[in-house]
Amino acid sequence: MRPITSSMEEFRFKCNETQDGLYVNTVKENVPLPPWCVCGGMGYFHLNREPGQPFFGDVFYCLCMEDEMAKRKGERLRQKSGLRGKLLELTFSNFDVRHAGREHIKDLTSKKEDCVGFAKEPGKRWLTIFGPFGCGKTHLAAAIANHCLINGSPVHFATVPDLLDHIRSGYDDGSYEEIINDLSTVGLLVLDDFGVNKSTDWVEEKLFQVVNARDVDNLPMVFTSNLSPGMIGGRIGSRMTEGLGVEGSIVLHLDVGDQRPNAKRRVV
Repeated sequence: MRPITSSMEEFRFKCNETQDGLYVNTVKENVPLPPWCVCGGMGYFHLNREPGQPFFGDVFYCLCMEDEMAKRKGERLRQKSGLRGKLLELTFSNFDVRHAGREHIKDLTSKKEDCVGFAKEPGKRWLTIFGPFGCGKTHLAAAIANHCLINGSPVHFATVPDLLDHIRSGYDDGSYEEIINDLSTVGLLVLDDFGVNKSTDWVEEKLFQVVNARDVDNLPMVFTSNLSPGMIGGRIGSRMTEGLGVEGSIVLHLDVGDQRPNAKRRVV
């Protein structure tokens, strides 16, 4: 099915005829329709053409479906994004730098703006955010992912342990190759808690497979970790260092204490 025409002017140019020249199978009754609707509420139409004429047999989404199609696309992207629950609530606007203390507010605000800039235009760049527990790494990474999601860009967010479990599940249900391909090709991949997982040959191999594929294809990534890039060893650490060598790539050290609201009440 052809996509929604971007404007009525373009639509009229393509059809070169009035609504009377359209063929509509059924008209839904008692359905409030916008004035630009030409489908009678069905959501699609095709032109009354003879074989051999332009657009014969083509089916078009009607302009009245534009909002509905945008909602469907957004829901599909959300379902595949890995973002759920509280993660969907983490945005740049509710990243509160005031908890950092006066001595850190300016620095943390600057690094937040670096993340905003990355979210607006990831390009081929890689971004690594590292620092101690509770410093705001996950919040900023999720805010980047949510920004992409809101703007209709495919993104996948996952903690590394969850990602590895997801890959393992592919062996059981036959989706392994699809999972690896999705992770390797999605518009933006965000890996949270990188380096906290127990390292095995299998873990190294799978992470390297995904990271290397994205490096080869110049696709953007976001990492968060308690470790600096130089402390992540092996092939993964080496590949991360190479990826971060791409012009414009960013390494942010959040050198602040635990920013979570109940941090002072928790036994550390």
